[in-house]
Amino acid sequence: MGNRKISSDLKEAALRMWDHGWELSDICAALVVSPRSMYRWRSLFEELGSVNRPPSVLRGRPRIIGMLSLQACRDIYARNSDTYLSELQWYLAIEHDIAISISALQANLEKAVDLTRKVLHKIAIERDEQRRTDFRNGITDPHYFTGNVFVRGTRYSLAAAMSTKGYIATRVVEGSYNAPEFFSFIVDEVVPHMNAYPGDQSVLVMDNCRIHHNETLQETLNAQRTCLYIIQ
Repeated sequence: MGNRKISSDLKEAALRMWDHGWELSDICAALVVSPRSMYRWRSLFEELGSVNRPPSVLRGRPRIIGMLSLQACRDIYARNSDTYLSELQWYLAIEHDIAISISALQANLEKAVDLTRKVLHKIAIERDEQRRTDFRNGITDPHYFTGNVFVRGTRYSLAAAMSTKGYIATRVVEGSYNAPEFFSFIVDEVVPHMNAYPGDQSVLVMDNCRIHHNETLQETLNAQRTCLYIIQ
């Protein structure tokens, strides 16, 4: 029987049914409870006068650093991200009367205010006034930054044919591939490594790029009895 929340009213009703002569098995079947629960509720009621246990007096370890102190720590790091934990430890001891170890202080900062090393590094960068000024000027004036930010050079394209054993052919061209250049690559450098179907390397698979749709290429592969499969 899975765990479920049972209200106090239902527990008390089950005990009253038991007191009025109901069979325990009938009560359990009607209310979908276990006999063990019934005995436990009766024991609690006879001992405490209630079907529920009183709340535990154990509340766990109290928090060492309160929210106000944690916010003060964040403010310190916002002003000076190079503050050492030992310096912060002395600050808490003097200003907030809090005695805490370095390891506990670090754990509290990470969990409560997310002051991890990554965040502190980001705070330090954001405090660079020159970078902030450059950023603001760059937004308002695109010509503020001197020099070529984007450098346009020679562009190359690479085509490669690969089998289950590795690459069998590659070609690099300046600029972009067009249909004649791609046809030349397949016929001159890929087809010599292909075999007749159903032998090894007898099926050429390509995607649905426009330059891959070439009737002459299809005829060339058919003449060699090599299959061409284009993924749609």
